[in-house]
Amino acid sequence: QTVFKQGQRNDGLIYLVTEGKVDVQRDSDGSTVDLFQFSAGDFFGYSRPASSPFREYTALARDGQANIINFDEDLLYRLMHLDIGIFYNLFRSILTHLLILDDSLRLAVAREGTTE
Repeated sequence: QTVFKQGQRNDGLIYLVTEGKVDVQRDSDGSTVDLFQFSAGDFFGYSRPASSPFREYTALARDGQANIINFDEDLLYRLMHLDIGIFYNLFRSILTHLLILDDSLRLAVAREGTTE
């Protein structure tokens, strides 16, 4: 099951793996390189469409078995107005995960570039 593909237009969604694993791959010079793997509890995929109009990697549910929930900005804004405490905790968790995973993905992409 493909969550999104490298080069696909960025929809601005944030994805949360609730069960299973999601593999992250990048096509480079005609070959596919495995970069990273997300597990239950990991958030991934968010980047503002204005700064990254296209997806920079492909995300695939491992063995087609991952359960994934997606969030858009509107849902987060509604939650913020409904209960600021829950929103704050969710936002802090998302931000922490995204910062850590973004650094890990950048390192994986950098490693990919040095092996070519």
